[in-house]
Amino acid sequence: MGILFGAQIAQKIGDALSDAGKPFMRQDIEAKRPSEVALFSGTVVALGQKHGIKTPVNAMLYDNIMAIEKSYRGY
Repeated sequence: MGILFGAQIAQKIGDALSDAGKPFMRQDIEAKRPSEVALFSGTVVALGQKHGIKTPVNAMLYDNIMAIEKSYRGY
């Protein structure tokens, strides 16, 4: 079997994925369920604020996904 490198790893992962597969967050949005974004990105943002560390990527993800969720929850 050996060790896989670079393109071999990408090919092996691609072969294992289904075209019908969707990430859980996408499934949550399609089903209009709350996602885990508050738990993950929200925690990173809060800890960053607490310790004076900027977390712009997590803040952007958190804000955008929460806006999507609010749109279907009627907030």
